[in-house]
Amino acid sequence: MNTIIPWLEHLNVLMRPRNIALVGAGNGKGIWAQWLAHQASESRVTLIEAEPLQYSTLQRTLDLLGERAQHCEIRNTLVGTQQGTASFFVANSQQESGLLEPRSLLSLWPNLQTEEVKELSAITLDALFSDLSEDAEQPMGEGHWLVIDCLPAGALLRASSKLDLVDVVIARVLLGEMHAMPDGTSLEEVAEFLQQQGMLQIAVEGTRHPGIGYALFVRDARAALHVHHSECQKLRLNGEEQSRLLQEFQAQIEHLTQAKLIVETQSQERVLQLEQ
Repeated sequence: MNTIIPWLEHLNVLMRPRNIALVGAGNGKGIWAQWLAHQASESRVTLIEAEPLQYSTLQRTLDLLGERAQHCEIRNTLVGTQQGTASFFVANSQQESGLLEPRSLLSLWPNLQTEEVKELSAITLDALFSDLSEDAEQPMGEGHWLVIDCLPAGALLRASSKLDLVDVVIARVLLGEMHAMPDGTSLEEVAEFLQQQGMLQIAVEGTRHPGIGYALFVRDARAALHVHHSECQKLRLNGEEQSRLLQEFQAQIEHLTQAKLIVETQSQERVLQLEQ
């Protein structure tokens, strides 16, 4: 039994997201795409798949669901670490097609090979978040979930400056102590980075391959509250500073007003003296 799904069920009640994005949706028959299609109907779900054949199957999968998947939209695009053109490696195992060269995963799959290399137009997570914000009826704020069902999740996350918008992350990661583990793929690397972003590792789910798993991260509400309190303190201090400056400014105005009255009085006295 998948141990992350029960967490999602609870989180979907406690902190229901407005938007959920699944990067690497595949053919739509995987556990995350199926859960989002069937259990996240009150959220706006965006399924992203770069490989054209997988995308076509994804379309058919959602078409079969009909109105049950009306909250889902799909996009045929590649999410990368930077905007522009990126190499997409088509492997002889569809699950491992993506940004990483298949030979970098030979310690996991000794028979993995590259069948084709495609140069595809890529967007970043930040660009995806911006697109979701523009398409939404309301501006994109907090309360969003991100599922990255591809490698290297860590590299994609590091390239984003908008993770403060995200409350929940599920990332495909490599487990254990692999030699020459590709950059941005290990659980430790992803967990360390997301911890710096104020997120806690809640659960890790293995797969049929002992070296591959999924990790669930949730924003630390206590840390977020502390940051919010600190920001409020700064605002309060800024407010106090502004009040002090305003008082000094008002005192200067009063001083100048009094000086002006004195000058006017002295001028009138001199005029009277001259007239005498």
